[in-house]
Amino acid sequence: AIVETLNISGFATLIASNETEALQILNEEKIGLVISDVNLNESNGINLLEKIKMHQANIPVLIMTAFASIENAVQAMRAGAVDYLVK
Repeated sequence: AIVETLNISGFATLIASNETEALQILNEEKIGLVISDVNLNESNGINLLEKIKMHQANIPVLIMTAFASIENAVQAMRAGAVDYLVK
């Protein structure tokens, strides 16, 4: 639903199926915003956020989750997320 909404609104989107693919896309493409779920197949969005910020600190990262917790929100914001949204 998020990808469709962004595409309809005129934004180009790229989708990564895992952390490795996401990091590869970030190295190869000019990215304006990363949207990541907290729960990823082989990792989690907070780990991905930390890796992104180590290499490309200027890319804004938005963390989303269906399972909200204050702990995850605080951890995401401390790691450099621009926002933490509950689906």
